[in-house]
This record gives sequence, structure tokens and C-alpha cells, in this order.
Amino acid sequence: MSKRLTEKEIIGRKEWGALPPRAPRTRSDPAKLKGVVVHWFGSPKAARTHRGCAALLRSVQKNHMKGEFIDIAYSMAVCPHGKIYRARGFRYRTGANGTAKTNIDYGSVVWMGGVGDTAPTPEAKKSIRRVIDEFRRLGAGKAVRTHGSITGSECPGPHLTKWVEGGAQ
Repeated sequence: MSKRLTEKEIIGRKEWGALPPRAPRTRSDPAKLKGVVVHWFGSPKAARTHRGCAALLRSVQKNHMKGEFIDIAYSMAVCPHGKIYRARGFRYRTGANGTAKTNIDYGSVVWMGGVGDTAPTPEAKKSIRRVIDEFRRLGAGKAVRTHGSITGSECPGPHLTKWVEGGAQ
């Protein structure tokens, strides 16, 4: 297990310019989670440079909030450059996992890449692993699933699906 994540290592909502949620988010106790579901954006693609990552995350949040979500759907986000962002956070129910039951049972982490992007960098994989480890430190179970294993979609893409299914997490 990797070292504990500190607040200094997480880019907070204020820092990336998150909008406030449209309604109160539901609190979640990580100790009641079965584990974590791994996602990707699918579309849009990853930001070319780290300078574009916060803007990309803001655009995804805006799109989520135009639809069914009160906030960005994910718990945590990891950019291709290995930086970790607080989306909803570890202690709020995710909206990303496809069903109400899986949103109650699992946290979520999204790799900020999509269709046509190259495989996640080693830095990004290490940060995804650190998010999973932090969920576990907070009491979550050991299960790690892909979003596609729940919904039948291609999420989180071929590279991360192979990585998760191969036990690399």
C-alpha cells in the first residue's frame, strides 16, 4: 500500500475552480463501501498539458450538472500527469457508477482521458492506485471494478480495463 494521501497532494475543489453543487451532496462513509470503480472520461480527450487539466475538469463538471447530476459525478479524479483532484471527495456518494446501488456500494476514481488517448502514464496509474489505497485506509473494501463491468460500456477504455482486470491496482 502506498503512503497516505495528504491534503497538500490533492488539488482541492476551490483550486481547480469547481462550481458549488446544485443541491446538498449525500454524505458517504467510506468504511461501508465494497471498493472503488475506475472510470475515464471517454469524451473529451485528455488535456495536452497539465495547464489544461483544471479547465477540462470544469467543463466535465458543467456538462454533468446540465444533466442528471447535482455536481461532477466522480469521487476523485487523476490527470494524465499524475495529479490528484478532489471531485466530490472521499466522503460524499458518487454519482458515476451507473446505478443507485453501485453508487452506494462503491467510490469512484476517474482518469481524465478518453477515446484515442494513449495508455495512462505510469504517474497516472500510480495516482489512481494511491486514490484506491486511500479509500481502503478510510475503511473501504478491497474490490476494484471497471465501470464497464457494471454497465457493459467501454469505460475505462482498453488500457485501464486490462490494468484493473490484471490485478495491477
